[in-house]
Amino acid sequence: MEDAPLIETSGPLFERVKAGIEQIRPHIQADGGDVQLVEVEDESIAIVELFGKCVGCPMSEITVRHGIEATLRVLVPEIMGVDVVSDRALPQRDFKDVLASATFKPL
Repeated sequence: MEDAPLIETSGPLFERVKAGIEQIRPHIQADGGDVQLVEVEDESIAIVELFGKCVGCPMSEITVRHGIEATLRVLVPEIMGVDVVSDRALPQRDFKDVLASATFKPL
């Protein structure tokens, strides 16, 4: 049986990631989209939700990997990857392996 992931929706790490997201948001909003931090999982994965034109956009994966994830990795080195919640009404335990697609590979 796997251990349940550690979920943070407040605290110092969450606030640092949220501040990083706030630095990125104006660039995403300029293109008609938006992003919001949902939670930080296992002290290393930022879970975000995309809004507006980002939803369904074929370029959203590039925005997530090369915009949001890359920026957060610089601002908050503990963050190793970013995952996107597509529908918050669904259970949030069905995440893909975000580390497999992360640009950062743990040693």
